[in-house]
Amino acid sequence: MSPLTIQSTVKAGEAAPPAPATDSVTTTDTFLKLLVAQLQNQNPLEPSDPIQFVTQLAQFTSLEQSLGMRADIAAIRAAIEANNSAATKS
Repeated sequence: MSPLTIQSTVKAGEAAPPAPATDSVTTTDTFLKLLVAQLQNQNPLEPSDPIQFVTQLAQFTSLEQSLGMRADIAAIRAAIEANNSAATKS
């Protein structure tokens, strides 16, 4: 696996473009790929800081929980909209 490179397309003084809408699977897969790439490409004689690694795992857990809440809120919103449209039809 080749190392990942990240390039910025935003110049100094410009506003960052809005983040594209992505589904939870893509976001999770990207995060895991980056984490695995980091682990594979670290120097075995100087492994990354364990505190940093635990922090990244906590961020992943937080990401999963946020995506779950997003799905729950979308379901609640759909139910409310369905209820409202049924009430207006009667």
